[in-house]
This record gives sequence, structure tokens and C-alpha cells, in this order.
Amino acid sequence: MNFNRYFEEELTFLKNLGPEFGRRWPELAPFLGSDDPNDPAFSRDPDVDRLFEGFAFLTGRIRQKLDDEFPELIDTLLSVLAPDLLRPQPSATIIEFEPMQGRVRGATEIPAREVELGAKLGNGAECRFQTCWPVEVLPLSLQDVASKVLTDGGLELRLNLVWYDKASPPDLDRLRFHLSGKGAADLYLWFCEHLVRCALTGAEVDRSIRLPKPTPLGFVPGEALVLQTAPFDGARLLQEYFAFKAKFLFVEFSGLKALQKLGRPKEFALYLRFRDIPAHQFDLSPANFRLFCCPAVNMFPADSDPIAVTGERYEYPVQAADSDLSIHSIQSGQGWLAGTREPRDYEPFVSLSRKPDTTYYDIKFRRHIVTEEPQAFVSFVTPRQKELVASRETVVFSLLCTNGSAAQTVKEGQIHDQTSTSPEYARFRNISPISPYVPVPTSAERRWQLLSHMVLSPTALNDVDRLASMLRMYNIPITADPPVARANIRRIESISAMRVAPADFMMTSELDPGGFRVGGYGVSVRGTSVELDMDGEQFASEGDLFLFGSVLNHVFGYCATLNSATRLTVKNTATGTVHRWTPHVGSQPAL
Repeated sequence: MNFNRYFEEELTFLKNLGPEFGRRWPELAPFLGSDDPNDPAFSRDPDVDRLFEGFAFLTGRIRQKLDDEFPELIDTLLSVLAPDLLRPQPSATIIEFEPMQGRVRGATEIPAREVELGAKLGNGAECRFQTCWPVEVLPLSLQDVASKVLTDGGLELRLNLVWYDKASPPDLDRLRFHLSGKGAADLYLWFCEHLVRCALTGAEVDRSIRLPKPTPLGFVPGEALVLQTAPFDGARLLQEYFAFKAKFLFVEFSGLKALQKLGRPKEFALYLRFRDIPAHQFDLSPANFRLFCCPAVNMFPADSDPIAVTGERYEYPVQAADSDLSIHSIQSGQGWLAGTREPRDYEPFVSLSRKPDTTYYDIKFRRHIVTEEPQAFVSFVTPRQKELVASRETVVFSLLCTNGSAAQTVKEGQIHDQTSTSPEYARFRNISPISPYVPVPTSAERRWQLLSHMVLSPTALNDVDRLASMLRMYNIPITADPPVARANIRRIESISAMRVAPADFMMTSELDPGGFRVGGYGVSVRGTSVELDMDGEQFASEGDLFLFGSVLNHVFGYCATLNSATRLTVKNTATGTVHRWTPHVGSQPAL
């Protein structure tokens, strides 16, 4: 409950029940007041009202503290087991890089999490975004997309690509596409479920070479928006999906070294054949298949304001040097004792290091009483968890910061400003809206529920109510982005039935990047079959339903233990369409 509710209740109690108590016990409280203007004890003295408000403020704070369900205990547990659940979720977007002609002559990699891209906020402040995945840019462009509807209900696509550099085409191994625009989720469904043939052809060569099926991206831990240490990767996937599902609309083709067998042509094409494609209401163009894209998050390093540690306080507020920034996490801390020049390092209290001469810091996020914004507080302790003795020391923390909800004011195409780490050989811009900023969950009850998800199993989520309750925990707050939050609620409530049963799967011995068995000799694995019925009317399209199911498939897979597997089957009750995913191998420890 918000603090203003506590304050209002206490003030109402004083003003309404105070006079009644005074009349009932006049010898105890003769001056408590009266609500009768004719009573001599009645008073409209503003000083008395000020006292009442002060008492209501203090007692309301006490009541709030009594109701907070011991957040110190759950915070310590989560900071060890899953510290990322105690951090805000920054805004994100999709960035498209366009290599400059003549500046890129071969494969050039833009590294992940080292490149910052700038934009300007309405007040003139800088807003920076950090790339999440490496991007290999090439002197290559997608010229056009040709489609042909087949008589058997299938569809042929031809993606025509051209090297625009005069030099010899460089070696090419992989090619990533971001599926964008209207119908992007349906395209994702086509690639994942309806693709029956993928081949590489040269413009002037009457020959084609078959390619492996493209790989969906965004599911493995290394492809997270923010690198995390949580033992349950399903929590990360749900957070990312509900806030920014465009992050999963990537497919990557491999095996393109076969171009050498075609003589490295200046022009080549990806030939794609799909089966049973339903009627679609959108035209395909190069705008639906974006090259050289990656997700980016509004997160960047910054320093805190210096903190004067005197030992006279239990904890100190931590604020970025730029007061408009929101703190995501603390990376490190250094302190300078009075009269010394050499700094000493501070380590987090939850670290495994325990050196006798080291002082540790403990970070906590609490909601500000007045603004309701999360606020960071730090305390300093010795290895025996005693408070820091009085000393004159100045401590500065290295932070990871965000622009908070202000980043959402950046429009599509406005992230194009160069920074000191931006590539000079490529232009860039954001091609998707900015996702909502999700603040730190400050409710202790919600944190206890998040902790319980660290030990989930597919059989523990064996009915619709339990599954829906877990999914709602990771939906964004309705205040962050009402349309997105409500659409997510409709997706969750679309699940009408759930069936969980033991099953045996014939697995193979090789894993693809998504954790699926894709080749090698077969072996029987005991696991769990999960079947869900979903109302397709609650989704924007069949592809939208399929993308939701793909995320749930990985969530159930991450719940499974070692040497077991899960397989998800989803039925669209509105159309009767059934989607069945490849069994997913478990990775959780058995104990």
C-alpha cells in the first residue's frame, strides 16, 4: 500500500476518533479536541493541524514498516541467488546499422555491450543505448524480395542480395535477419514451422546449394538484453517477452560459406519454400527483412555522487552524479580516507570474498515515501557484519545507470547520435519503438513469490491457475505501458486448459544454440509432455500466439532437470490449429 494511504488513515483516525476518545475519557485527554464548533475544546488552530499531520506522517511510516514483511531478509536471499530480480528493467529497442559504402570492405564486427549510441531527450539531455549482441556488418544489401504463391498452398520467397563494394566479395558464413513491420510474428511462424526448403543460388549460376534451417535467436543466456546470473533463465525470458517481444523476432542463416562453390557471385539469393501458408493481409518487401540489426538497452556506466562516510549513520543514499539518471546496479566502489591518496576497494557484502581488512557495502532499493520512485541506499559493514566505525572517508561508486522512464520519450529513428564508442563506418537508427522502463519490484510479497520460482518444475506448474499466476508476476506494471500490459494480460488469460503427463522422447546427441537436440544418434529420454489450449482470439495473429508458445516452450525447458526433457504442444481453440515444438533438454540440477 502506498504511503499516502497510511498517512490518510492516521490523519482521519486522529481527527475523527480523537474527539470521541476525549469525550469518553476526559480525564485522560481533555485537550484532544472536539468536532463540535460550540464546544470550548473545538479548535481550528493551524498549529494543532500541523501537529496532527506530523503525528500522522510518523505513525504512518511506522505502520508501513510493520507491514513490509521483512524485505531485508528476502533482499539478502535474492541478492545471492538472483540479484537481477532486484534491479530495474531498462528500456530497449532494435538498432539497424547501415554500412557506409567505401568504408566497409569486409566483415567488420560491432562488439556487444561495448558500443553506445546516442539520442537527445526533450530537455536536451543525452540518452544512451548499449548494443546487446555483436553485429557483423558487410558491404551487402537486400535489393528486393520476390514472392510466388504455389498451387498447393505453399509460398516461394526469393531474397535477392547484392555486394555493393567493387572489391572481391568477402567470406560469408552467417547472415542474420530481423523480421520487422506488419506481420513480423507471422513471418516468424513461417520460418519456424512452415519452411521446407532453404537454398543458396547465384544470380548467373544455374545451381543451388541447400542450407540448414535458420536458427531463431534471443533465447540463450548470452543473448539476454542484460547479462544476468539468475539460476532460472525462464524468468529472464518472460521479463523480456512481456516488455519487448521484438527482441525474439530474429532468425540467422548459417552455411553461407557455400558461396565459394558458386564462385563468389556479386549477386546471390536465398531461396525459401514454405508449405501450407495461410492467407495473409500484408505485402512482403525488404523492410520486412532487416540486415545488421541487434537489440540495444538504455544502460551505460556513470559515477555516483561522493558519499561522506562518517560512521554516524547506518546507511547512506546513493545518487548518480547526474541526478536525472536512475541507478540500475553498482559495479564497484572505492574509498579515500582523510589524509591519504591511495583508494581502497569496497566489495559487495554478498560476495564470496572474506578478507579481514576489507570493508563491504550492502545495497538496498526502497520506494521513496513521497515520489514512489525506487531509491538506492548503501550501508558499510566489516567482515563480521559490524557497522563501520567512525572514520572520515569519501566513497564513490561506479554505477550502471539508465534514463528511467524518460527513455520512452525517444521516438522511432531518433537514436542516431555518435558517441565516443559508436562505429564511424556505419550509420545507425532505431527501427522500433522504445520498450517501457520497469522499476525495481519493492513489494516484499512479490519478492518472496519471485524467489519461489527458482525451484520450479514442469510438474509444479500443472494447472492453468498456477501457470497464469506465475506469468502475471513477470508482466510489466499497468502504469508502465497500459496497452502492452493489457495485451499481455489477454495472452495470459487465453490459456483455458493445461495437461501435464510423463512421456518418453527419442532425443539426438547434438545441441543447437537454443538447447535443442538436432542431430546425432537417438536415445530415449524420460520427460514431461505439456499441452496447452489457448484462445487465438486474444492474440493479434497466429504468429503472435506461436511466439508466445515459443517463449513458454523454453520456460518449461529451463524448468526441467538434467537428463530429462519437456515438449510443449499448443492448440488454438479458435481455429483448431496445433503447434508442437521439439523436445527441450533440461538443465536444472536435480537437487
